[in-house]
Amino acid sequence: MILFIKVIPNAPKNEYVGIRGDEHVFKIQAQPEKGKANAVLIDFLSELLNISKSNISIISGQTSQHKKLKLDGVAESTVLEILNRYKNVKYIRHCKVIKCYADSNIPYVAASKLKNIANLVELRLLFQTAF
Repeated sequence: MILFIKVIPNAPKNEYVGIRGDEHVFKIQAQPEKGKANAVLIDFLSELLNISKSNISIISGQTSQHKKLKLDGVAESTVLEILNRYKNVKYIRHCKVIKCYADSNIPYVAASKLKNIANLVELRLLFQTAF
């Protein structure tokens, strides 16, 4: 699978930000010198996607913020699902929990914190699987 990425170096922590245009945006702690940011990006992706570092290679953009990566041994649908789940879990953790439903441990989150009703449906699924 080919993945187009934009890297924002010198971030406070490594994280997946989301999609902007056709690029997946990642914030990386490392400085963009001597391949440090590239190495941290590969480490982070390897851990996030649960694949070997050797299955991730930078095709183009070694010295640019805009990169083209090749991921071996993982399906595109799996990568997109993992990245989407990571982004949403990170977003949900910043929401204010008001109460829990009486019949389950699924928190009710303030509607003003959700971007749309689809996020509310996904929220229920994420709390069932991620927490």
